[in-house]
Amino acid sequence: MTIFGCSAGGSSVNCLLAAPAADGLYHKAISHSGTSPTTPPNDVAPLLAKQLKVANQDLPAQLASMTGPEIFQAQLTLGARVGACMDGSVVTRTRPEAFAQCQSAGVPYIAGSNRDEGTAFSMLMPDYPNLGNDVFGPVATAAARRVIEDEDPSDYLATLQQQHPDDDPRTLYGHILTDSFRRAAIKNVEAATGAGVDGWLYRFDVPSNAMDGKLGAAHGAEMSFTFNTYASKKGLGLVMHDRDDLEVQALAQTWSQTLINFARSGNPNGGGLPQWPAYNETERQSLVLDLPSYIVGAELDVQNRTRWGDL
Repeated sequence: MTIFGCSAGGSSVNCLLAAPAADGLYHKAISHSGTSPTTPPNDVAPLLAKQLKVANQDLPAQLASMTGPEIFQAQLTLGARVGACMDGSVVTRTRPEAFAQCQSAGVPYIAGSNRDEGTAFSMLMPDYPNLGNDVFGPVATAAARRVIEDEDPSDYLATLQQQHPDDDPRTLYGHILTDSFRRAAIKNVEAATGAGVDGWLYRFDVPSNAMDGKLGAAHGAEMSFTFNTYASKKGLGLVMHDRDDLEVQALAQTWSQTLINFARSGNPNGGGLPQWPAYNETERQSLVLDLPSYIVGAELDVQNRTRWGDL
């Protein structure tokens, strides 16, 4: 049994790894653009009541009387997070604990992200001309906290702006989202290999044709390759590349076969792509899915690691 998913599905795969009740129900795992469950949220009700200057028992009524933007701003000010988290009941293990405890079962793991993850979100956000670019401020800050796992994002955001001084807030927001998927993939593969379980890291770089190519290698773009939607013109699913492009067809065939090999044997090699070594923290090798695909080491993420504080 191989579990795999993309985006929220990739995050669900990582949650299953952290859920002891699921141990033994699967034997390989693939997380496409998945994030990791966060640590348990604090009981924020008393803190929120204090912030809004109401008694605890009056908090539900106060929230019911507030507008959506007011609630969102209160959440940002408080630093409260939403999304998959360790709930202490089903999802009970941290990332290192999850892979360490899966080691005895030998669950091999693949994780990866796309080069331009954030464009699918940032470019599709509406413009708010009356508010200017400040509309991205609180949203970007909340996303940045996910990148660096609830630490203060100030240094990260400052370094990002220094590295991309000419980018507007919308583009910077896209970089933040891209970072959130990329760092999670790296950290999860590092945890797997650190526990003695084979893990493989990839990045999908083939720019799509969507929106006249403006999306690049966007979030979800590789899934039509995972399912080899290009094998038939009648294939259903999200298609963001030219169905008639022979190189696209060839990559879809080899990538889907690579994942089939992994599901069968726990090793992805032999599907027609370059020999893909298991990740290790010395060489930090990734498979870059491109036209053509290639293997690259630590230099692929060196700038990213600088702003993440991981060097």
